[in-house]
Amino acid sequence: VAFMEPLMLRVEYVFYKYEAGKSGMMQPKKLASIPVSMRDMRIVHQFGITENFLYVPRFNYKISFSFDLLENMSHFCKALVFEKNHPTYMDIISLKTGEIHQFELAPLRGVHIMNTFERTNSKGELEVVMDVPITHFPSWRPDIPEP
Repeated sequence: VAFMEPLMLRVEYVFYKYEAGKSGMMQPKKLASIPVSMRDMRIVHQFGITENFLYVPRFNYKISFSFDLLENMSHFCKALVFEKNHPTYMDIISLKTGEIHQFELAPLRGVHIMNTFERTNSKGELEVVMDVPITHFPSWRPDIPEP
């Protein structure tokens, strides 16, 4: 969910946990928020989740609205723009504390997260495995030029 701060060009992605209240009804509790510049607001519609963490990939897709899109009721996907000169971010949020760790990655074209799980490696360290089909820039289709 993105909320705009008054008179500022900043928004934030807000994440909630739902816990059972005294009445048994589920109650939202703010877990964490990720502030971003409005100029760098990206489409975020997929998450990875494990027992301890929420994984939020912020791939380089933005929406570029145009009058043509509105006037002709074009398909929404025509408004998607890949920002090839911006990094991809991976935010990892602790489900217990709400603490956020952010990682900057090369520009990636991601699709949907297929699987996410935690495991312990041979050194006893926690590892996260996330299966996400991606392509690096330039396109994986050499027959189609990049815009």
